[in-house]
Amino acid sequence: MVDRNIVKAVLRSKNTGDEQLGIEGLIAAPDRELDFALNISPLRGKRGAHEGTTLLFTDQTAERELKGQVDVVKEERRMVKDMFARYLSQDLVETLMEHPNSVRLGGDKKLATVFFADIRGYTSFSEGNEPEHIIEVLNAYFSEAVERIISNSGFIDKFIGDAIMAVWGVPLQSEEQDAINAVTCALEIQAKISAPDRKFFIGDAAKLQVGIGLHTGPLVAGNLGSTQRMDYSVIGDSVNIAARLESIAGGGEVIVTQHTRDMIGERFRVDELEPVLVKGKVEPIPIFRVVEMVG
Repeated sequence: MVDRNIVKAVLRSKNTGDEQLGIEGLIAAPDRELDFALNISPLRGKRGAHEGTTLLFTDQTAERELKGQVDVVKEERRMVKDMFARYLSQDLVETLMEHPNSVRLGGDKKLATVFFADIRGYTSFSEGNEPEHIIEVLNAYFSEAVERIISNSGFIDKFIGDAIMAVWGVPLQSEEQDAINAVTCALEIQAKISAPDRKFFIGDAAKLQVGIGLHTGPLVAGNLGSTQRMDYSVIGDSVNIAARLESIAGGGEVIVTQHTRDMIGERFRVDELEPVLVKGKVEPIPIFRVVEMVG
């Protein structure tokens, strides 16, 4: 059956003598739909008499399908940018935008290094200060710590009060290098805090310190939340172990598990500590204090 719009356009061209250009529509065929563009031109004889009409159909089906695919890719890139721009370095965001399929938002198993950093002395400090001042102190510290995390290719998972949770190995994974970057970042943050010319933890906050714990192990990364709000995050036993290490790390310390120690090799000098019992584990796990980078 001929599309009514085509019939109307043909009659209009015949009656007015004008071309009808850029008419678009769909024609249903037995095996597919034809997405077309149509140009109609009247044919005239030597004395201007109407002798017929030319109909030029252009099949736009493949072009429209390609445009749809391009739109999907653009939307995937936009989603990746919106999701990770605030939590990753620009280089990593651009890599993800070029390869959006590398992020499985529905859930993906990863081998990653989890990082927890918590302020020591924060409770007593916060009890004696106004909320505005507390927020000012936290934000000054967070700004420095976040800069170190992002510059070392880490993913900022969340802020939990005065604590920072970050992950190396999501959404992009490089295993050994992830652990090296995470430990490097931890030492850089501690170096910033101990520097005499630091721009944060000053005045009445000068005695604040930070304890950091790291663990490398399997976890699940993906979008977590509800239909109203979802965040890309990680879950699993590895997260719990890293949080436990952070809780036992003293001010100025960087504590890692055997798994992280194995990943970083001999690039850092470490001191072995007494094994600790972690919830969910039958035997105590070996832990180490990272002292400095070697070389």
